[in-house]
Amino acid sequence: MRDVLIACETIKPEIDNILRETGGRFAEIHWIQSGLHAVTQSLHDELQRHLNAVREADHVVLGFGACGNSLAGLTTGRYQTIIPHVDDCISLLMGSYKNKQKVLEEGPTYFLSYGWMQGDFNLAEQYRDCARKHGKQIADMVYQQLMGCYEYLGILETGVMGIETMMKETAAIAEELSLKQRPLTGDPGLLRSLLTGPWEDDRFLCIGSNSVVDMDVLRLPASS
Repeated sequence: MRDVLIACETIKPEIDNILRETGGRFAEIHWIQSGLHAVTQSLHDELQRHLNAVREADHVVLGFGACGNSLAGLTTGRYQTIIPHVDDCISLLMGSYKNKQKVLEEGPTYFLSYGWMQGDFNLAEQYRDCARKHGKQIADMVYQQLMGCYEYLGILETGVMGIETMMKETAAIAEELSLKQRPLTGDPGLLRSLLTGPWEDDRFLCIGSNSVVDMDVLRLPASS
């Protein structure tokens, strides 16, 4: 069995932890830059490029959620493609879309995991870069508009960095954006199952060889 993993580098720390624990199963691993999430078409095109580069595999596992429909329209090759049936990487780290929705029902939340704190799509660095270029007053105005719909900054602990350290490192940006910090605990079950298989339940989409990923297949049922 020859399996290939194509995954977002934002969740690389969590994936690396699980692969160390399980011994791994992948002949190849392709990491996709987290910053590509900013433009749906750019992420889609990069994913397609990596799928096209797979020459020999039984399965290609995608370490992505639907991610703003970036996966819709992808064309697969001569392998089965496995996709976790979630909207994004935060739901993947929380164990399900339903788990994330429960948090959101308690208040509008912007989520940060270790990867989102460290990556090139870093909220704090983007805010501070805006302040350096345009001044703090403009940055505050822009980010109050962008983040004004949120009440909480959800700090998602996934076993990579302790929650106390994460809370300390995100305290300043929470204060700057007038958000309340909220510690959250991830659930590695879904990600672990994605990396180890089998993929026989409705948590996963199994796309046949030489197929196009349909947008309707990616949609989440209301009860997810």
